[in-house]
Amino acid sequence: MLRAAMLLLALSLCVPRHAAAPDAVDHLLDYLERSGCDFNRNGRWYPAKDARAHIAGKHAYLLDKGWVSTAEEFVARAATKSGTSGMPYQVRCSGMPPVPSSQWLLEELWRYRAAH
Repeated sequence: MLRAAMLLLALSLCVPRHAAAPDAVDHLLDYLERSGCDFNRNGRWYPAKDARAHIAGKHAYLLDKGWVSTAEEFVARAATKSGTSGMPYQVRCSGMPPVPSSQWLLEELWRYRAAH
């Protein structure tokens, strides 16, 4: 978890602050859904499609409240941990060990921004 927090901090300092451009957030949500990976929320594994729906719902709520304005804030506030239990989310792909969802999504955000 410390590694993911350090990665989030490093990205927020090194990457220009982009508005929570629908393109970046939509890309992350689509990336999750297409990944074929499993998503752990509150100790239970869910398919990527279900994870996308859950996180997209959290994102919509946060947008409505004005609590997210960057893609990094989207990851930190909607896709890092459960708002109910506080348990961190994890992603597990193709038999690989689970990784924190924040790390997984921020690495993809970095790749996406580098390509655009």
